[in-house]
Parts: sequence; C-alpha cells; structure tokens
Amino acid sequence: MRVSTEEQAKEGYSISAQTDVLTAYCKLYSMNIYKVYSDLGMSGKSIEERAGLNELLDDAEKGCFVYVIVWKISRLSRSLKDLLLLVDRFENKGISFISYSEKFDTSTPVGRMTLQILGSIAEFERNTIVENVKLGLRQRAKEGKWTGNHVFGYDNVDKEIVINENEAELVKRIYEMYVEENLGFRKIADTLNTQGYRTKRNGMFGHDYIRRILTNPVYIGRVRHQMKDGKEYYEVKGIHEPIISKELFERVKDKINKHTRTRLKVRNIHALAGLLRCCNCGSNMIGSFSNANGRVYRYYKCSKYHRQGGTACTSYMINADRIEEEVLKRVGEIVKKTVIIDMVAEEICNVTYDRGEMNVKELEKIDNELGRLTILKNKYFKLFENDKVDPVMFADRLDEIREQMEDLKKRKIEVKNQRDKTHLDITSTEIEGYIRSFDKVLEYVSSEEKKELLHYMIKSIELDEEKKIRNIDLRFPI
Repeated sequence: MRVSTEEQAKEGYSISAQTDVLTAYCKLYSMNIYKVYSDLGMSGKSIEERAGLNELLDDAEKGCFVYVIVWKISRLSRSLKDLLLLVDRFENKGISFISYSEKFDTSTPVGRMTLQILGSIAEFERNTIVENVKLGLRQRAKEGKWTGNHVFGYDNVDKEIVINENEAELVKRIYEMYVEENLGFRKIADTLNTQGYRTKRNGMFGHDYIRRILTNPVYIGRVRHQMKDGKEYYEVKGIHEPIISKELFERVKDKINKHTRTRLKVRNIHALAGLLRCCNCGSNMIGSFSNANGRVYRYYKCSKYHRQGGTACTSYMINADRIEEEVLKRVGEIVKKTVIIDMVAEEICNVTYDRGEMNVKELEKIDNELGRLTILKNKYFKLFENDKVDPVMFADRLDEIREQMEDLKKRKIEVKNQRDKTHLDITSTEIEGYIRSFDKVLEYVSSEEKKELLHYMIKSIELDEEKKIRNIDLRFPI
C-alpha cells in the first residue's frame, strides 16, 4: 500500500482505509496475511526510495508469500515500466499480483491478457523513445556534430570532440607507420605497446584497434552515421578539426582494400585451428596466410600474438601443410591399432552425445544471457526517462545491447543446428570401417569434414620449442 500526502488530503486514500478493504478481501477468499507493506507520504513515480516496497521485494525473493494484493495498480507504481518490471519479478517467483479495484489478477487468463496489453503499450512507449533519440542523433550527424563514443585522438567536451594533442600525434604516427614504413596492423600495435603507449582506456593496442584508427573518417574531419542494422549509413563534413589529410587517408584506404582483396581469394580451411597450443604461452593457435612471389602460404600462429603482438607472446608461426601432414600421420598410426579401434568407435559416439549435451547447456546459457540483457535494456530506459543518462550515451548503449542480443539469437540458431547434426545416423561397425581405412577416407573428404573429424578425435596438440609435436591429447585413452 502507498499513499502520498496530496492524495490523502484530496481523495482520502489513507493507509488505514486501504488496509481495511484489503483485509476484508483476504478474509473473504480465505487468504492468510503474511505482512502489510506500506509507504506513507511517498510518490509512486520512483521505487528506489520506497522502503516498504523494497522490503516487499526482499521478502518476495525469499518466497515468503504467493500473492501480492494492492487496492489499486497505481499503489504499486505509477510508472508503467516499473509496474511491468515488478509484476515480472513476481511472476518469476511464482507470485500472483492482484488489484482489488481493477479486478486485476495475473493468476487468471484475463489478468494475464491485461498484463500483455499493458506490456504492448509499454513496448510502444519504449520504441517511441528510441525513435525520438535516433531522430535526434540523425539531426546531429547531418549538422556535422559528433554522435559517437570516445575516440582516440580527441576528447569529448560538451558533447563535441576537440583534439587531444598527445593522442593526435600518435594517430599521425600510426598512419605514417602503415604507409611509409609498410608495417601491418599487428606490427604497429606491437611497436606502440613495446614503447609504452596505451589506448584511450589505458589498455594495450591490438590489431583491431589499429584498423579502426586507420579506417575512421573522423580523422579527416568527417562524421559518419550508421545504424546497427546497416540499413542507414552516410557521412557528412564535421564541425571538428581533422588530424589527418584526406590524401593520406585515401592512400591508407587503397592499401587496405588491396590487401583485403588478396586475402579474400584464399579459401583453405585450417583443420588444426583451436587444437594446436603455442609452446610459449599455451594459447590456441589460429590459421593465417602470407603472400610471397605470387604464392599464398598457410600458417598457424599464436592467437595471443595475433591479438596483442610480441609484447604478449613472441612471434610463433608454423607451416600449416607440414604440421597437418605430421598430425594426420601420427593419428593414423594410433587409430589403426586393432587393440583400440573398438575404443575409438565408442568414444566418437560418446563425443557426439557429449556435444549434444553441451549444446543443450549452451542454449540454456544463451537464454539466460538474453534475459539478463532484456532486464538491462529496461534499466537503461528507466534511467533515460528519469533524465539520469545522456541521450547519446543511452542510444549507443541501447544499440550495443541490441547488437549483443542479435548475436546471441544468431548463435542460438547455430547451436540448434549443431545439436540436430550430433544425432549421427551411423553404427559403431561403420565407424570401425572408416577408422581401418583412415588414410583413404581423408583423401575423399572435404576440408571442412576433415577438420570436423579431427576435432572429434583430438582434444589438443602440444608443440615443443622446435615446432614439432610433443604430444597429441586424444579424446580416448591409448
């Protein structure tokens, strides 16, 4: 129960009057009263400072009752958003919400329908807010004003960006290192990290960070506006001061495009990616390519080195063809031993089952994370409505959350597909036949199938300092 001083004075909504009505209601329906929660002289606009309501929520978490009964819905909250969030919390704990005056009971079909209608109204309200914010951002962008987050080389001052002289000098150097010194993203990041430079948030530079600097038109005095769904993108001349000349930016752009086109021609699959372990730091090794004299060479390299350069792990690369040939030879010698063929076949079937179980668990994690992000999104709406968050920050964060949710939904589809594929229509006898003809089988399978087969059989591959196989950890005992 809640009553503000103004309501009690004007309309007689006294706590005692509400208590009498609800007590009679409980007696009528044989309900035991656990506790009467009240907020005297408090507004229903916000819930943070309402001691009675917060006590009710604490007891709800403990499962102290199964019904929450109010005289009117507005007694719980005047904010539709808060009301829906509160009712959702009750529902998650198996607690039904009843309003005496509106005949609102979420334990009944009509009550649930009413809640859904309220939810639709609230969603409409939220979408309207988002569109208004996006409209404001579009207008700012068209006027050449900054609409993004913090960017290296500039400081945010009164919602605009001004040059940070120290960072700007480093931006210029990064462009020169890429064009004049012919250094790649990773080498630039490694050089800066070694010399003690750090990012805007005091982190180490990575190749992705360098790429973003080299491809961001903000450095030539332009502002770009792009929706996360990719349906809207444009650039306009900004009102901020540029750091890089347009000529230098175009030279960098042409060089990146040329390098990208060369890499897109490569389609080989690195079958051992994720299985090989770096002997220096123990990180996974990933696939990589290099071009020399018109030829493309495949390699495996340390993922930590790939992300952060030589300051994180010394450069460690190994020829892909050589190590793959050696692994296939070693695995073939092992699995063709008669004494373990039955064991291998059984383990492959078990791995298939285990992967199915893992997929189920991952789906649960994805659903939990989607739920968490939904709650987080609602919290940001609440902060925005109460003018406690900057509109630009609100829109950026909301887009980030939505992007995360879209990624999770896509991953959910992938996991479901993987789960369906784990139910192999194959017998252990057929698997044994494949194992006995291991070498011949590998000659006819695709690169993707070869990779999948090796990942079914191998947990990890440990290398020594001479880039040779020290140990292959199989998914079955030998």
